[in-house]
Amino acid sequence: MKSRVTIKDIAQKTGFSVTTISLVLNDKANHIPRETKLIIVKAVKEMGYRPNKMAVGLVKKQSNIIGFVLPDIRNQFFSYTAKVLEDECHKYDWNLLICNSDNNHKQELKHLKMLCDYMVDGIFLSMAANSTEKEVEESINFLEDNKIPYCLIDRDMFDIGKYKISVDHLQGAYLATEHLIKLGHKKIGCITGPLILDDARQRLAGYKQALKDNGIKIDENLIFEGDYSFEKGKIGCDNLLAKNITAVFAANDFSAMGALASIKEHNLIVPRDISIVGYDDIAFASLLEVPLTTVRQPIDAIGQKATEVINQLVNSEENIDSKIIILEPKLIVRSSTKAIS
Repeated sequence: MKSRVTIKDIAQKTGFSVTTISLVLNDKANHIPRETKLIIVKAVKEMGYRPNKMAVGLVKKQSNIIGFVLPDIRNQFFSYTAKVLEDECHKYDWNLLICNSDNNHKQELKHLKMLCDYMVDGIFLSMAANSTEKEVEESINFLEDNKIPYCLIDRDMFDIGKYKISVDHLQGAYLATEHLIKLGHKKIGCITGPLILDDARQRLAGYKQALKDNGIKIDENLIFEGDYSFEKGKIGCDNLLAKNITAVFAANDFSAMGALASIKEHNLIVPRDISIVGYDDIAFASLLEVPLTTVRQPIDAIGQKATEVINQLVNSEENIDSKIIILEPKLIVRSSTKAIS
């Protein structure tokens, strides 16, 4: 494989000094003859020279790169969030570097250190699930000790981060559960996310609050702790169907899809026999055999606000002590729910 072309290679080909070539490439060649510029530009094109962005970044003390460490690229919520963040970053002439922690704290910290070494201008971070309080503190302390502008997205298990964008998940789960109650359902099962996560706890709290506000006794036997996966959604629904529920609130759409598979295996029909509500409104929620009623997270707004926070932290001359923004979810009613006849 041929080695990368350097300014020294161009100097050797053209006979001009490295300083002269550097001035031309950086558009600072005001006192250099036009003919010299043309010779250098021609050589640059012929030799396929590309500037070393790392070296440029060292000089300018900025890389024009923002990192995004996410927990699971397979989860459509995070993959779509990455797409939105990339689009928003382009508005600020930033490139987005995506790292997948696979919900593993050690991998998350490894990515954070790598991004720091690459001198990124800022980092978006969605915490790895099952992180302990000590592990969360380790990640946050690393960012703050190295003075890296950061914004947490959706997850802050122990309310430690100073800069974050999230959604009112309690309200979202409340809307989902209240919708089922208004349709006449009283025996509503709940498949949660991993309850170490703050967003999963908020969704469970919203489910319980809606039941309480509508005079329905909370039955802990109708609550199954999942992990936001298709598999746990299916297992959870298998468990709940044995308890004669009439409806299910699944704390994310992947769990809801697992529940749909379980319902089908039990020869039941949605929504005739069982109503179901998901959470997130991922891309194909509306394309399922029975389009899914779900709670939409405002991912476009999450990406926009998170990027604005990073921009403020990068460019503000004043110290910003904290920036916490909570966005509102929206219930999207489709065909997977119906009133009890």
